[in-house]
Amino acid sequence: MTAFVPDRRWIHDHVGPPLSIAHRGASAHAPDNTLAAFEKAHELGADMWEVDIRLTADGVPVAFHDADLLRLSGDPRKVADVSADELFALTAASGRQAPDFAEVARLAAKTGAGIYLDAKENRAASAAIDILIAYRIERVIIGANTPEDCAERIASGSSYPVSLLVGLGADPFELAGGCGAEIVHPCWERAGDRPDLLLDESFFRTASRLGLPVVTWHEERADVIAALVEMPLLGICSDTPEQVSQYRRPKHVAP
Repeated sequence: MTAFVPDRRWIHDHVGPPLSIAHRGASAHAPDNTLAAFEKAHELGADMWEVDIRLTADGVPVAFHDADLLRLSGDPRKVADVSADELFALTAASGRQAPDFAEVARLAAKTGAGIYLDAKENRAASAAIDILIAYRIERVIIGANTPEDCAERIASGSSYPVSLLVGLGADPFELAGGCGAEIVHPCWERAGDRPDLLLDESFFRTASRLGLPVVTWHEERADVIAALVEMPLLGICSDTPEQVSQYRRPKHVAP
């Protein structure tokens, strides 16, 4: 079999309404970062799944958000300090088993879903990328939470485009220019009732001039989503991906 080399051009070739990116899967409908959440995201028409990745003590990449197990099971140990088998047992006992990332990638390959990878450290990102390559998944974005992580992931020769997540009060274009990000992802969901108003014509002119596609924060408010889908965005993250995917479905035309 020939070596799989992902085509990175898709982030610039996208046309039509923004992609529906299920935040931690369809996390409004099933426990986040579980196979049930990703299966539900597929049922609801999500184009991509945002997946949080951490490494266990024995180096297994797993879909899990928190650094420790305290909130989920009352265990104060960090994910990095337990084995994969321990993590699977503890999370299963809590009623929301964390999956091995390979299971998530296998499901994505089967359903045709893309992956938005939010790896909490670069070693986790590298391990997850190897799995995505093995499953020949092309539509992938690697999220970086800091400019330093972004620069390191790009310097390591990431097979997939790297997105920089940017909080309120920071200039996304200045930060992206400094670290080489290929996508900007403003995380502005807490900027009042209408954060979409921050994405004005000037914002998109700058993004276009710099050749930077834009993905937005996770959004669940119907009026904000209705405004966002009219913008030149690559994707919108949401706990309720059906609110975004409905705009990508062909409208029925009466005979």
